[in-house]
Amino acid sequence: MTLFARVLDETRRGILGFAKIRRDKRSVRLWLRTARTARLTAISALLVGFFVVPTVCDVISRVLFPPKVSDVFLGMGRRERPHRAFETTRDVLEIAYWAGAAGVTGWLLLVHAGRVRATTEKSLSLAPTAFASNRGGGRYRIEKELGRGGMGVVYQAFDMTLERTVALKTLPPELARDEALAVRFVNEARVLARLSHAHIVPIYDLGRDPDLLWMAMELLEGGSLADRVSAHGRLSVADIRSLCRQAALAMGYAHRQGIVHRDFKPHNVLLTSDGIPKVADFGLARLMASPHLTQAGMVLGSPTFMSPEQAGGREVDGRTDVYALGATLFWLCAGRGPFEGDARVVIVKHLTEPPPRLSDLAPETPAALSELVARMLAKDPAQRPATMEEIAEALA
Repeated sequence: MTLFARVLDETRRGILGFAKIRRDKRSVRLWLRTARTARLTAISALLVGFFVVPTVCDVISRVLFPPKVSDVFLGMGRRERPHRAFETTRDVLEIAYWAGAAGVTGWLLLVHAGRVRATTEKSLSLAPTAFASNRGGGRYRIEKELGRGGMGVVYQAFDMTLERTVALKTLPPELARDEALAVRFVNEARVLARLSHAHIVPIYDLGRDPDLLWMAMELLEGGSLADRVSAHGRLSVADIRSLCRQAALAMGYAHRQGIVHRDFKPHNVLLTSDGIPKVADFGLARLMASPHLTQAGMVLGSPTFMSPEQAGGREVDGRTDVYALGATLFWLCAGRGPFEGDARVVIVKHLTEPPPRLSDLAPETPAALSELVARMLAKDPAQRPATMEEIAEALA
């Protein structure tokens, strides 16, 4: 694309974006708050205009209309009267500069409007700026994005009231306005608030306004268990047993509180800087005694780690987390899930096919661990280990 065509395209996008921004007060605030390039251009134009341009225009005018030698000598000792053409040329040059500076600044603002609007429509990555200053009494200052998923975006933020860094999970406006999703998000916060365990991520704060829901949690700097595997490769059997044992103790505690996770997977096991695991994201957790938040037959969860009863849309209890932990152990040891394929195929296989033997895919796996995983992945929940404490004891 040529430079001229690119300028035209950026201008067109800017005009369309500005037209949309005029109807959206939130985008206007974001646009004005983040238009740094245009502001810097305007400030630079003012500084150059007042201090540099007059001198440059004067020099150019003198080159175009040099004074006569006689005028120079005769003008010594008294103020020289410039030639009329000299004055006109200098004035035209200064007017042209200011017009150009104003035009460039305006064009940059227009282009920035299009980009802000496009970014706002694509995601809500600019929303935290407004969130930090306008919501929660300006309590949180967004520092960077940590990740995003179906239930929202997670940011690293600084709690200016308690002066500590936290993980801030937000539900986007288009989802916050969905009452069912908002209820599920608030349920996640209440579930976490009820849990106090060394291996469960604690919640610090919950807030809501008409456009946004947010939840402040402990920030764990070690990433997720999935991130660790991705960065360092397959873990040793000793590390796998230790990490999954601690996760089993956490979920066993949650089960005793009447809570089923329903979406346990390596991505939801977060690590401290010392490598201590903590279970997170109870977004799909359901209080066993609470009303249903989803329609009958609705499937929630991650296909790779989903139990047959959950894949079939049936009632679940703590044994569905046992299956998910078994699938996680399989994934950690073998480098893949029990079943492969697209989401629909994997769900069908969870329902109909027996999982392969872990020892066949990872011969280095101890026989006792392979046998434990096979029991945890049983199709019939009654054939799985009854409690997480039993699994933790076996892993120890």
